[in-house]
Amino acid sequence: MHPEQPDHPIIRRARGKRCAYPPGDWVGKSTDQVARKRGRFQRSDSEAWDKIAQAVSSAEAVFRDAVDRGIRHGAQVIIPMLVVPDGRLWRVAYSDAGTIAEAPTTVPQTTLFYDNSWEYEGRVYSVSHVEIVTLAALGERTKYLAGRKGPFEMDWAIFEL
Repeated sequence: MHPEQPDHPIIRRARGKRCAYPPGDWVGKSTDQVARKRGRFQRSDSEAWDKIAQAVSSAEAVFRDAVDRGIRHGAQVIIPMLVVPDGRLWRVAYSDAGTIAEAPTTVPQTTLFYDNSWEYEGRVYSVSHVEIVTLAALGERTKYLAGRKGPFEMDWAIFEL
């Protein structure tokens, strides 16, 4: 957690039910990239994390630009998003005890808990989640996030990332 700061003139942190990622929602907490090499499966989280870190770094650059330009009208949301090929995103659901609760299955999208922060212009900003979505699901997920039924449909929804 980061110390509370007075709201930035253009940025507010949404909390509770107004939050895009409410406490208690299911989210991913780890990743693996699986590949078949010489007839055997191999897994590594470093390649997946490199791609996720690149998405967050790009979102941070867009965010810094928005702060530098002093955008003060309308609502803007910056969400790091990693797009993967269709059929390549799998989910394994675990119980609270850490055992596999559901067999692995392909999914069109998921949200990964990331929890990273940086300092800029004397203030601490953070990104809590990264969207991971297949190419086929990109349009629908974007419509949901930005649409009337999504978490950012109200004028108060300017989030500190």
